[in-house]
Amino acid sequence: DTTGMEKRLKEKDKIIKEKEEKLNELSDHVELLEKERTFYYSKLRSIEILLQDHEEEDDGGVKDKILEILYQTDEGFEAPPEDPPAEE
Repeated sequence: DTTGMEKRLKEKDKIIKEKEEKLNELSDHVELLEKERTFYYSKLRSIEILLQDHEEEDDGGVKDKILEILYQTDEGFEAPPEDPPAEE
């Protein structure tokens, strides 16, 4: 029955369109989160460099406390290695 097939095709097309819209929405959200992550990482990296450049100055341990906070990790997460692993 052609009418039944056409109806099912329209329903499937509608579902596909809804999924594509959701995918686009999620992709935009991921892009925004990546930009935000990069922005804040850059700020933290600048702070780290500034502290390292002045590590010889006596400030009562404030720089060490700030660096300790910067290097803290959440349970289940770890900081990426400084150097990428050597390729074999």
